[in-house]
Amino acid sequence: MLKALLKKQFWETLSSQLSVAEKKKANAKKKTRSPKKALGIWIFLTILMWVCFSPLGALMATGLFTDEIQELLTFIPNPKASYFSLFVILGLFFGLLGSAMTTYTTLYKAKDNDFLLSMPIPPKNILFTRMSVVFVITLIYVSWGTVPGLVFFWIYGQGSLIQIPLGILMMVLLALFATALSSVLAAGIAFVASHVRNTTLIKVLVAVAAMGLYFYFYTNLITNTSDKEIFAGIEKLFASSPLLLFIGDAFAGNILNFLACLGVTAVVFGLMFWFLSVKFVDFTTKEKQMKKAEYSEKQVVTASPRKSLLNREFRHIFSNANIILNCCMPAILILIGCVLLLIKAGDIRENLMYTALELEEGVTLPIFSAMLAPILCMLIGMNTYSSASVSLEGRSIWQIKTMPVRSEDILRAKLMCHLLVAIPPVVLLSVVAAIVLEIHPVLWLIGTIVAMMFGVFMAEAGLVLNLKYPVLDWTNEMIPVKNSKPVMILMLPMVLGGPVLIGICIAIGVLFGFLGLPFLGALISELLLLIISGFLVFLMTRWLKLHGAAKWDAIS
Repeated sequence: MLKALLKKQFWETLSSQLSVAEKKKANAKKKTRSPKKALGIWIFLTILMWVCFSPLGALMATGLFTDEIQELLTFIPNPKASYFSLFVILGLFFGLLGSAMTTYTTLYKAKDNDFLLSMPIPPKNILFTRMSVVFVITLIYVSWGTVPGLVFFWIYGQGSLIQIPLGILMMVLLALFATALSSVLAAGIAFVASHVRNTTLIKVLVAVAAMGLYFYFYTNLITNTSDKEIFAGIEKLFASSPLLLFIGDAFAGNILNFLACLGVTAVVFGLMFWFLSVKFVDFTTKEKQMKKAEYSEKQVVTASPRKSLLNREFRHIFSNANIILNCCMPAILILIGCVLLLIKAGDIRENLMYTALELEEGVTLPIFSAMLAPILCMLIGMNTYSSASVSLEGRSIWQIKTMPVRSEDILRAKLMCHLLVAIPPVVLLSVVAAIVLEIHPVLWLIGTIVAMMFGVFMAEAGLVLNLKYPVLDWTNEMIPVKNSKPVMILMLPMVLGGPVLIGICIAIGVLFGFLGLPFLGALISELLLLIISGFLVFLMTRWLKLHGAAKWDAIS
């Protein structure tokens, strides 16, 4: 039974990369390559995500091997343990931040929990299968912080043979420990959710606060301090927490420390698993405390079908913290960025001399003017609600499909909901940036139009991809909003291609700058982006007009 549950759980995770049509085709054949195809796609996307998010650990590792830091490390009794302790902190941070909400949804909010609990299956077996998936995902997150430290330690010639297996095993133990912590945190969230009527706002605020602390740490303790100040802070941290040095020494190759970490992790995980297996049914089935309904006569407010469908989409978003944090987080961060820009406006204006790249004597390129349009495009493209909006209907999609509304109006509501979430924050950011960074009005206007046009393209492209590759048989809403093929197809080009696009716009500005026309260079780059974005919007709009309703009607 346990083997069948594990197979089911991992297949659900891998099959998020397959559309409804592909799954039907796979089920129609006894021998199919769909599992191998899904596994290959999942591994490929995992590697790409690792390439996108591991550079932070690589930058941290290269910074620790500078001559000045290496000279300071000679005064520490155990420099190798101190080095790896920093990556233990980074790995734990990535593991906990990445898996906290995923763990809660996977363990306690899966749609088939009631079905499995009604069968003669021990709750501990259900919990074990759920936690196995959480562990694999957490291991990927932990590797973003720990693998760069191990790799660069070997690149700079300080590694040993025993360190390779111990480093890998310690990374697994660290992921297991992070899984235990995130599971306890998920249990706390489940307990609060069973006593509080609306926990969406609390979850969003906690996640935003965690990200804010991370960026505060990075900007204030890394970028705005000298090497000696960083070293003093690290030394103080290790003096107050010898446990970090103990774990770092195990990463560095100390076998006795590794065995001790193995024993402690096994005990912690065992106690956590025993506790959660006992409380699993309570956390899974306990409902929120609801107030007793009292009848009161009131006038029923009606609305047009289009407005009602749009309100339905907004209720879908704001009733679920996971949808907000995964599909709409860029909009939240942009609003926070606007506030920070206004707060730091004086400091930024004092250093505006650094916002111009001097090409030759008397000829400069306004860097922020050249970067405005591509940066806004990259930010607005990170919103992914439309690429998950069809899949989020799930198995209950028949309810909206049987309503007396046109298919075109349903798709229009999903598209408008995405645009109303994504565009206003970006427009506000462009206004604040133009004021604070003294961007030319013409470049600001065209750059804002480009960003809005690109936002329309990304919303339509996400809807097109979700109509082509819907995932409706999910048991966890994290699958369509985070791991589905449409979301991955849209997100990865933005993460990888965004910096390239910024570099191209700067290069065009530099080229014209050498000709003594820096403003014209920035203007031409924005006009090119406007033409390309307009053409892409035309293609997507035409496809939706010709095939969108038919694709929607064909989904079952």
